[in-house]
Amino acid sequence: KLIRVSVHPKSQLREAIDLMSSKDMLIQATINSKDYRDFLRLSVAYLKENRRGFSYAGFASKAGFSSRGFIIDVIKGNKRLTERSIPKVIRGLGLTGPLKDYFVTIVFLAEPELRNHQDEAVFKQKLNKLKRQLKSKLTSSSKIEMVLSKKIYSSRKMLDVFAALGTVESGASILEISQRTGLS
Repeated sequence: KLIRVSVHPKSQLREAIDLMSSKDMLIQATINSKDYRDFLRLSVAYLKENRRGFSYAGFASKAGFSSRGFIIDVIKGNKRLTERSIPKVIRGLGLTGPLKDYFVTIVFLAEPELRNHQDEAVFKQKLNKLKRQLKSKLTSSSKIEMVLSKKIYSSRKMLDVFAALGTVESGASILEISQRTGLS
């Protein structure tokens, strides 16, 4: 049973979320992702919500995959990304610039055999630099929402809600919780 949690006035969080552009929402969600599978899950959710007619079959076609289930299998952890599949996923998602670099970096962090013996610390440093770069691209309303999100995430009650609304592995993002439940 879920309880209503009021950590911040609902109007503050809702106002910040409503002012965000969808690109800002994608950037914020993906830079808060814990790994590339979470990044993919959030990106696909964004595309389903914001791109009319998005389908796994269309994604597979655009990316150059023969199976529309490939991305689903990757998200679920049944398959891994490889050197050959990474550019296809990037094409299918339409990633460019720093968001593309961010995605490649989190894949390399999760899949050590793709790093060509490069040190993990190099990729962590690059990831932090890309996070800063992407955060700087967010509009001011998105930055306000990020500050509110951090405060909300630190609440013990919100962590319980987070775990309850998502999968055991990944919970749910602050945006997903807010959209599904109206909690703030």
